[in-house]
Amino acid sequence: MTDDANPFWQNSLRIYGTPGFSDIAIGLQNRLGVNVNFILFSCWLGATGRGALDPAAMKASIDATGGWSERVVKVLRAVRDRLKQEPWPAPGDGVAALRKKVLGCELDAEQLEHLVLAASVAGRPVTSGQTAADRAAAVARNLVAYGAASGIDLAGETVALTAIVAAAVPDLGGDGARDAVATALR
Repeated sequence: MTDDANPFWQNSLRIYGTPGFSDIAIGLQNRLGVNVNFILFSCWLGATGRGALDPAAMKASIDATGGWSERVVKVLRAVRDRLKQEPWPAPGDGVAALRKKVLGCELDAEQLEHLVLAASVAGRPVTSGQTAADRAAAVARNLVAYGAASGIDLAGETVALTAIVAAAVPDLGGDGARDAVATALR
């Protein structure tokens, strides 16, 4: 499944492809249980002029997915990881091929989650002409709102959050990402 018409998915691919982003996002996922798609959602909202959601609105968007991530995405990821970690009696190249197919299914499931998240804010206006600092501030506020809505304490993750904001708003420059995160965490 590829959806070139989904701007949220396209934005996510760009951000995820930023050097170091995947390591940071997967690190947060492994350490704190964050959902990388919700991190990308936070980035997309703020970076594209859709602004910042408060924790209640963020929770409503998360709830709109109906637990898809828990019951589908994470299950596929667990199968993929298990295929990588355990020795299997099947030939290694067969297991590797199966693992690649499961990865494809996992990405398809994540794309579907993206569609649901984007639909949850479809009526939200896009404000054009925002400065990079405005967009970075919105991204940082969305990340904090995601943490609050999910019961995940992101306060000790300023370095990771700063890198995420910088990836989401690459034209920010300077210390703007760090300042946006510091302000959002106050």
